[in-house]
Amino acid sequence: MNASDELYTDAMILMARDARAKFMRDALRGFAQKVFGNLPESMRRARLRRKTLKELHKLDARTLYDIGLTPANLRMAAFAAADRVFDQDATEKTTGSFMTQAKTVGFSATGSQPEAEKVAKAA
Repeated sequence: MNASDELYTDAMILMARDARAKFMRDALRGFAQKVFGNLPESMRRARLRRKTLKELHKLDARTLYDIGLTPANLRMAAFAAADRVFDQDATEKTTGSFMTQAKTVGFSATGSQPEAEKVAKAA
């Protein structure tokens, strides 16, 4: 084996090591994102569940029956209510609230007249 073949082999080995290192780095980064990526969201959701459950525990049995709950299903109701609120907030963030959508078509929050008509009347 001559010197050029050794250089070629060494270069190929270095390229293979770099490719392996990049693959491992990307794989670990993806794994960490899957495992820990939603940790803050999970913590906020758990806090909201605990707070909802705590508030429901303050109610007496009569009040619980009036709103359609029993003391036995408080945990399930608290989790469902908190998840519904959290998911609704997440949906509004991605699609925008009603007022955000209304402003894009020209309606203002203070008046019933579209902003475009106000501008046209002023001109």
